[in-house]
This record gives sequence, C-alpha cells and structure tokens, in this order.
Amino acid sequence: MGKHILQSPLWAEFKNKHGTPAVSAGNVIYTIHNIPLTSYNYAYCPRVSPFEVNFEELKKSVEENNCIAVHFDVPNIIKGSSEEAAAAKIFEEHCVHSPRDEFAKANFFIDLTKSEEELFSALHKKHRYNVNYAKKNGVTVRESTEDKDFEIFYSLYKETGVRQKFYYRGQSYLRDMWDVFNKAGLAKLLIAEYEGEALAAGYFYLMKECFTTRTEVQRKERRIFSPVLFLGGRLFY
Repeated sequence: MGKHILQSPLWAEFKNKHGTPAVSAGNVIYTIHNIPLTSYNYAYCPRVSPFEVNFEELKKSVEENNCIAVHFDVPNIIKGSSEEAAAAKIFEEHCVHSPRDEFAKANFFIDLTKSEEELFSALHKKHRYNVNYAKKNGVTVRESTEDKDFEIFYSLYKETGVRQKFYYRGQSYLRDMWDVFNKAGLAKLLIAEYEGEALAAGYFYLMKECFTTRTEVQRKERRIFSPVLFLGGRLFY
C-alpha cells in the first residue's frame, strides 16, 4: 500500500502554511507541537507504515527539535492482512502503548476498481433505498473546485459540528488545506443540491489512485433525502 496522504509532501506544505512546523526525517513526516507552559514539544507522526520508519534517524531529529516523545496513531496497514502482526511487533519493540486511544480507530477502504453495480449492491438495503429516493426526488450532485463552493462546504461543516456537538476546525485551517491541495489539482468538492439549495457536501482528495474522503456534512432539515448517502452513491461514478 502507498503512503497515506497525511505522510505526503503536500500535507507537510499545508501544515507549514498554517503555522505548524512539519519535519521530514527517518522516512516519515512529523509535526511539532508545543507543550503549554513549557519549553518542550511533542511530535505527532500520523498514518505511517512501521516497516518504513527509521527509528534511529527519527529519534535524533525529534531530540534536535526538543520533543519529549513521538505520537504514532493508526498505522497505514490493512487490518487482517499478513502485515498486521509484523507491524504491531515493530511498534511494540520501539514504542510504549498509550493508555488512551485517539478518535481515529482505523482507516476504511473501498475498492473503487469494482463496477458501480457491485459497489451499490454491497450497500445496506436501506442505504440503497435512500440513495434512490434522493435521486427520484430531484437531488443532484455536482463536482467543484471553485473557491465559492468551498464557502458552501464550510458553512455546512460548521453547522453540522454545532448541531452534532463534535469538534470542528476553524475556517482558516480547512481553507489553507484547500488552497494547497486544490492548487495541486488534487482536491475536489461534491455538493448535493435540491431546488438550488445545498443539502450536503463532501471534501475529497485524489492522490496516487486513492480517493480519500476528508469530511462529509449535511443540513438537518433536509435529512429526509439522505444527501450524504447520495454523495456516496455519486462516488461510484
């Protein structure tokens, strides 16, 4: 499996643009975060393949940047594969397991080389019904790389965060991300609309034949059309 997008040079460019130092060392990219009220930092190294990490070089680099530890999250390994046990062993040899998990428990993959019929038939029957119901009632989905549509996406994103009480990023964070990846031709928005009103939006990256979803959000009062599920149906194309 290729490198995760969070280990890409573009992700490092975005982080540096937003003011979070990103460093490349030991075949990985990590970011530096200050520990409040101290002169020390910690390093965050997301979605790595343990097989590629040069732990000695990484340790030297984080020490030079006054980091007291490196935090690794979910490894970029397919669960249940032949690599899973070997990857876990590498982390056990070099790391101490944190008593707390982060919110991302795993990466989820959909094989988009399958036909539209195969993908659609694999959905739960209720989800298939909801997608078809949205289509039948005139919900449409369009692609966009326009800045004005990013504003639509962020409005829905913030609205969803407030309504569902989850942590949501400030606009400048996602805007810096959008600017970097959109300029590289790798970012795309999908917007579901009904009678000219935006019901839902999805923020996606396309990198090395991997289509990655960042965020999908929807408007509460139109959930009868299940627009986010319809966005999922649109991905089959």
